[in-house]
Amino acid sequence: MFAATDDMAVGVLNGALDHGLRVPDDISIIGFDGSAVAEIVRPSITSMQQPMDEVGRKSVEYIHQLIVHPDLIIDEDIILQHWLVERESFKPRV
Repeated sequence: MFAATDDMAVGVLNGALDHGLRVPDDISIIGFDGSAVAEIVRPSITSMQQPMDEVGRKSVEYIHQLIVHPDLIIDEDIILQHWLVERESFKPRV
């Protein structure tokens, strides 16, 4: 199961455990964002980590551009490097 955020992945984890599923034996769970909560729950959650400092910098740059140039239309995709942090909630399937 892939959750849009690590917080949502914790909800998936709790739901799976409530229904008697074994994580990761019966179901693997992966979150996205790299929240600290992914490390402190058990089993810990595998997560796609984002460079939050860089996300913040890019956001501030865009806001500044829009303040200085209110009519500016920003039509640009920005893809930032992200990486998988493997933890206890994921087990490869054969």
